[in-house]
Amino acid sequence: MLEFASYGGKFGIVVTYGHKPIPLPSRLNRFTNLVRFRARGGWFVDMFKQQFKDADVVRFHSIHYPIPLCKKIMKKDSKIIMHYHGSELRDATPEIRAKQVKIEKLCDAVLLATEDLVKYGSSRAVWLPNPCDTERFNQKAAYRLRSDVRHNLMPETPAPSGSASGSGERLNVLRIKNKRAPSAKWLEKAYEELPAVLQGREYQTKLLERNIPYADMPRTLAKFDVYLNFVDIGYQNKERTSYKEYHSMLALQSLAMGLDVVGMDMRIYRGLPERHRPENVIHELDRIYQES
Repeated sequence: MLEFASYGGKFGIVVTYGHKPIPLPSRLNRFTNLVRFRARGGWFVDMFKQQFKDADVVRFHSIHYPIPLCKKIMKKDSKIIMHYHGSELRDATPEIRAKQVKIEKLCDAVLLATEDLVKYGSSRAVWLPNPCDTERFNQKAAYRLRSDVRHNLMPETPAPSGSASGSGERLNVLRIKNKRAPSAKWLEKAYEELPAVLQGREYQTKLLERNIPYADMPRTLAKFDVYLNFVDIGYQNKERTSYKEYHSMLALQSLAMGLDVVGMDMRIYRGLPERHRPENVIHELDRIYQES
């Protein structure tokens, strides 16, 4: 399998062939901006022409521009998979979405990373739950890390002043900055409801930047008891219409580490859902490949 991925509006690709990364020429750094890449897509496809010819399956994560060129040079029985992850659908203008739909017709399957994307995707798109890296994020790792990381937790907001009806130590609550954060008014109401959601337990919250390295995330999560999954995905093109609960990747990682997760519906979620375990996602992906 050959895979191409783009993250955060940057080309910043990850290319793998089988399970081995493909070394990228240093000159590729000149094309970190997607706008540049769109104009030079032919050059990029030509660079990996042999890999495209050899691949049985090519999966594109978030980027769709190279697909028409790839289709021309791939084997007739090879498969092209388009895998959407979020903002490329939620924030797409009508013009961009029209291009995406046209290119999707060249694909053998179209996958969606989160359930809410179904309303943006075409009728042939299939939701494939995000797999959580349970080798890195699990309760054994959390137990091992918690013994030496719980310190220096400065609160973002004061702990509730009321008496605690629960027992045990003060809860450490985490929220991470997100470009899809709910409105200030919604957050104010959520914080008013939070003491009741946490059943009167005393708590302190901490707001962290989103730029935590992936390798450091288990150690970061081990400092906390609760993760606030306050991510507003109920709007398109800047128009908020509704709040819909879903598990972000950070929420899945938190659940796998044994944290309680508070969703946008102000409910507490516990335990990693079975559909997000890697072995179950791989099984479903294999079925999709066989049927496409």
